[in-house]
Amino acid sequence: MNQRVANIFGIAALILAAIGLLAPTAAANPPPVSLAPGVQCTGLICRNDNNQTYRIDWIATCAYPDAVTIPVPAQTWIGSHEQTFQDVANCPLEWGSGQPATGGVASAQYIRAVPDSSQPPAPAFPPTGSAG
Repeated sequence: MNQRVANIFGIAALILAAIGLLAPTAAANPPPVSLAPGVQCTGLICRNDNNQTYRIDWIATCAYPDAVTIPVPAQTWIGSHEQTFQDVANCPLEWGSGQPATGGVASAQYIRAVPDSSQPPAPAFPPTGSAG
């Protein structure tokens, strides 16, 4: 009986260890969010497989020193057959009491993508072309 109980606890420990190893990987790689046919975002990278420019409406969670985070409404224009990276440029340089601080986009909540060529698209990611 004691051997059987030990085996059960051993198997349970192995299962819990496997779940613990896989959970951080799953959390680090969120599933893609499809915003429109041919437009999807994963983490902080969006991709447009269409022949026109799209505007992506989203909310950035900006992280600052001392663990301060704030939500910031944002828009990104993504060119035809390109991908973009949502970065620090979307976070304000001041927060709270108006103290200057550099923040970065920690996460993104995507709302929608609509065809819109009223603004120039964001720079492609990774950058295209050559320097020189």
